[in-house]
Amino acid sequence: MSTAQEPAEVSNCLTHATPPKPRTGALADKLRLKGWSMSSAALYLGVSRQRLYTVFADPGRARLWDCAIEGMPACTPEISQSLQGVSSFSVQ
Repeated sequence: MSTAQEPAEVSNCLTHATPPKPRTGALADKLRLKGWSMSSAALYLGVSRQRLYTVFADPGRARLWDCAIEGMPACTPEISQSLQGVSSFSVQ
């Protein structure tokens, strides 16, 4: 007795679809809940934005990153203003 099989989904594209970018997960969500963007959080922590993305995507990251994000305050207008001074430099 043979059973009918459902047809397989076939793409008409010649190339494979690019895989989605890995989500940065719970740490990025915690930052957003506190009002931080990745750029401003990177400035606050003294690292590059790309470094944050790399660390957040690493399931084997050091626990200190989780502690650092947990310990960050909510992003206030005062903090944002002070970070703008760090990110821009003046030519004298």
